[in-house]
Amino acid sequence: MKETVKQAGKFGIVGVSNTVIDLAVYNLLIFGFGMYEVSASVISVSLAIINSYIWNKRWTFQDRSRDDIPVEFIKFVSFSLVGLGIQAAVIWLLADKWLASGEFAYSIVDFIGLDAIFSSEFVIANWAKAWGIGLALIWNFVAYKNWTFKSTKK
Repeated sequence: MKETVKQAGKFGIVGVSNTVIDLAVYNLLIFGFGMYEVSASVISVSLAIINSYIWNKRWTFQDRSRDDIPVEFIKFVSFSLVGLGIQAAVIWLLADKWLASGEFAYSIVDFIGLDAIFSSEFVIANWAKAWGIGLALIWNFVAYKNWTFKSTKK
């Protein structure tokens, strides 16, 4: 149990770097290039997946094995794609279909006077993204720990 808690902490740190990459690219593609939210998320998450594999293999789960790296990477990407699917579904739901929660988030931004900095589109898109990240994060940790990496530390 102690090892799992330590891994979860490291996973969180790696997750922060993944989130920075993901959100920076996501927002650049939407607000810099006018891309659709779900398409932007697919690209941004793909870049974060590569970062995630490298750091989670070597540091979080300390998997030093060199056997079957292509198979391991395919497993990692497959589980990550399920996480991406979870994230995309949540973004689609909260940014396209059910805007009430994002509009509520924006009303808070408006109430505290930050509406001049953050547009409703920005708040709704990032509100949806945050929920998507959170739900995908749970799936990814369980999948990586139990089915992708074989930690050499016991």
